[in-house]
Amino acid sequence: MGVYGTLAISVSCVALLAGVRAFYLEAREEPPQSQRWLVPRVYRGSNDTRRRYAFDVEALLHKHILGVTKARRLGTYGTQCLAESLHRRLILRVFRQHRIMGFTIVATVIAAVTICMVWSVVHDVGVAAVSLRDVAASDFIPLGAVVLFRFACAAVTLSTLLCVYYDHDGLELRYRDAKVHLRRHSRWTTFTLWCFTLLFFYFTLATYCSGAAFVGRSDIVPPWVVMATLVLFEVSYPMSILVTAVVTFVLIPVARRHNHPMGRMFRWRPLMMHNGNVLMMQLAMLSAPPPVTLAHLPYAVLFGCCYAIFAWGWFWRTRVFYYFFLDYRRPYAVFAYLGLLATLAMLYGLGCLIAVIARHASSRWWTYPCIMLITLGITRFRGKLPPSPPVSPAG
Repeated sequence: MGVYGTLAISVSCVALLAGVRAFYLEAREEPPQSQRWLVPRVYRGSNDTRRRYAFDVEALLHKHILGVTKARRLGTYGTQCLAESLHRRLILRVFRQHRIMGFTIVATVIAAVTICMVWSVVHDVGVAAVSLRDVAASDFIPLGAVVLFRFACAAVTLSTLLCVYYDHDGLELRYRDAKVHLRRHSRWTTFTLWCFTLLFFYFTLATYCSGAAFVGRSDIVPPWVVMATLVLFEVSYPMSILVTAVVTFVLIPVARRHNHPMGRMFRWRPLMMHNGNVLMMQLAMLSAPPPVTLAHLPYAVLFGCCYAIFAWGWFWRTRVFYYFFLDYRRPYAVFAYLGLLATLAMLYGLGCLIAVIARHASSRWWTYPCIMLITLGITRFRGKLPPSPPVSPAG
């Protein structure tokens, strides 16, 4: 891997840790360190600290804002509500000056990364030749079984995409005070549909390559199709893991914390796109591991950068971010973006490692079950049911 590869992995780990810290600080909704003196003590610290010093803000309202007579008229609950309103206004005033700077920094980072990735793709640095057998056949599964599996996956992905397109109810998503109703082609504005469509193209080309090898017509497959099949797999594999992990460990816990309805997320179409994607890709990896190479990492990073830029444009049009961590107006947004890029690079490296492991026949008896158990561990097929109301006695 060399010195440059080690340096890149080290920078990715540091950026990932910074992104995790940014997510933690954003979850607490704390102001920047230099602005904390502007916020009352009741806003800082844990919940116990907030309750312990609640009288600070109430005393402030009694003395400087409301006066004794108006405070008595409002009562304790009204005073606390007004105090909370004061907190939110003060916090928004503190954060407002960071929004433009946040977008400037985030856009600069994404633009720099995008330019570097485009340069790498154009110059095709370090790309080795790939044969049809590398992407079409397996060394321990019959070729006919590989063709049937890939054809079944292509059919499942296509049917899911068609059901999403012809869904009459559509999908309504909210972000703060804005909302958008997605139907037909507008459903393809989400990152999940981008990745699932990529999955369909991969399984379609993989079925074509395997079918041509199965019937003995390898000459009809041009070299660019072979290379495109490999690149689609290399991009789809880390993206499927990323989608599943974000839904399981970020979106579902946040929705549960804010008491958002989650019943729709556990219907068969969302389950197929959030969990079925990673299961299909993992089975494709273990059944016929392709020669994944680090030289194609720019394709995966470029795909993620393209969606980030698209998400900005969609936000300027609808005022909706589907994924709160893409909101460049948040403090520490640049660290969140760096953490996402580092996570994507690490997932791509994980795919390279699993591809190397899967090619060793001597270790398959224990590596394959472990990999599948880990894959099932990051999926979520059922959410916690809400508590049932108490049943009153009859009569």
